[in-house]
Amino acid sequence: MNKATFQIMVTYQTRENYGAHCWDGKGECPQYWKYKGGVEYIIADGLTSEQVSNKGLVDWIVQQMAPQHECCNDYFEVYFLDFDVQPSGTLNWLDQQEMKYMDPAFALALGLEVDPEDAVEPRESWEKYTDMAESYKGRGL
Repeated sequence: MNKATFQIMVTYQTRENYGAHCWDGKGECPQYWKYKGGVEYIIADGLTSEQVSNKGLVDWIVQQMAPQHECCNDYFEVYFLDFDVQPSGTLNWLDQQEMKYMDPAFALALGLEVDPEDAVEPRESWEKYTDMAESYKGRGL
């Protein structure tokens, strides 16, 4: 019997300092920060229900891993906002948006849950997606 596993997804905010574009590097850098959106990363996956029910463990994982994706300089910054514990395989927001436009046959080749009735092509022609699907899996999808 397969036990459900979970992942921890963290969300970061990104900002760019438009004031730095015309800065000559002398004196203080002009400050004109604009929010540029955010990014999400899975920092842990395959956690058991016992592990994710241990708040101390989850907080420790986030405290150890979240700073690794942060950066800050005169031009750009990325900082931690929040995290969420989700079932393993849950797609981030961007991937969910891309799914709306993905051919269901390709999505199925990636192992994503879709209704086969939505597929544009018959199942027999899906083999052509296998190589693409493997390359996407290597990128963390």
